[in-house]
Amino acid sequence: MELKGLSLTGEVLLAYGMQAMVCLVVAWLLADFARRQPKPHLRWWSFSWIACFCYLVTAAMALGAFGILKMPASDWRRVLISMASLTAGLLQPYYMALGTYESARGRPVRAQTRRRVLITLLIAAVAITIGSRSEEHTSELQSPDHLVCRL
Repeated sequence: MELKGLSLTGEVLLAYGMQAMVCLVVAWLLADFARRQPKPHLRWWSFSWIACFCYLVTAAMALGAFGILKMPASDWRRVLISMASLTAGLLQPYYMALGTYESARGRPVRAQTRRRVLITLLIAAVAITIGSRSEEHTSELQSPDHLVCRL
């Protein structure tokens, strides 16, 4: 089904926007439940849905920047958007796992463990961004305008 007047990119952006709104509603509901019944896992799950919202928003920004504006791989804004999107995408299951662990075990995850995992996730986001950026840069250099010969 195609929406009249919208390109495929427009349809995807609209879908991301609608999903992001649902994420905010679910996050708000979980935060409200956590306020009424102080259970730490509900707070983590709320953070998980906020991270999902952030991922969808930055993914939509990335689609706009990369697909519509045609930013080159070397543009610092493109790198920043990619890193923010990857970080939010990695934080979503992290927060969900924290809440699930606390709910199943009945005890909180130690703060030191949470920090270590969080730092690892941030390093992974940076590494993935840098790795994918170098591949994109290589493919840009192999375009007809910038042909590169490998031996």
